[in-house]
Amino acid sequence: MDPNEPALLAVGQEAVGIFAFGQAALGVVAVGQMARGVFVVGQLAIGVFGVGQGVLCIGWGGGMLGVAGRGFGIVLRVLPKLRRESGRPVGLPAETTVQQLSMAPAGTRGTVFGARQNGVLHADTTAVAALDSLPQVVETLRTAPLDGPVAMVIEVGQREVESAEVDYRAAPVMERTFTIVQAVPWTPWRWPFEAISGTGPASLGELVLRGLGMVALCVAWWFLAGSGMVDAVVAALG
Repeated sequence: MDPNEPALLAVGQEAVGIFAFGQAALGVVAVGQMARGVFVVGQLAIGVFGVGQGVLCIGWGGGMLGVAGRGFGIVLRVLPKLRRESGRPVGLPAETTVQQLSMAPAGTRGTVFGARQNGVLHADTTAVAALDSLPQVVETLRTAPLDGPVAMVIEVGQREVESAEVDYRAAPVMERTFTIVQAVPWTPWRWPFEAISGTGPASLGELVLRGLGMVALCVAWWFLAGSGMVDAVVAALG
């Protein structure tokens, strides 16, 4: 197959076409010892998606050794991994609702997940701003954003109701109290980029370096495969 005459289906030592199969294959789909294009399989695979002993892929690549956006094997992954994680605080009492706490005995603590709207706490569609709050809770909320999810640890208590008439024979009248003893702003879900070490979110410096690496990878692919593949497709369809 003459490499100067690209075809829809090219087979040969130097195959150039949309579908190329040969020792040196260049095409949208390329299979060969050295395969260049978009979807590539070969001992040396240079493409967008590819598998080979050595790979250079801007999207996904798998091989014994190489560089790729993402992939498997001994491949340097330039693109950071996205991970889904909850920002819910840990170490708090069991999750509950305001209604359940209203029927719980004194001394019970539970975590109610609510939100702040215009600076007012809400939970279970009920405004709980009237609940007593400890000073440290007030300070936490003062420095937190006015709006957003908040986890509130509420403690059930009771206190004696003062009466104008003192009757020592009657049992004291007790009323239930609810106190917010802790309030923690939180994020429901987030999708951070994972650091290359896999131990936490990637730093800004790492993201910048990875971005530069991705630009270099795309430039290398264009000069090694992309430019020639585009010319071959245009010639094959022309």
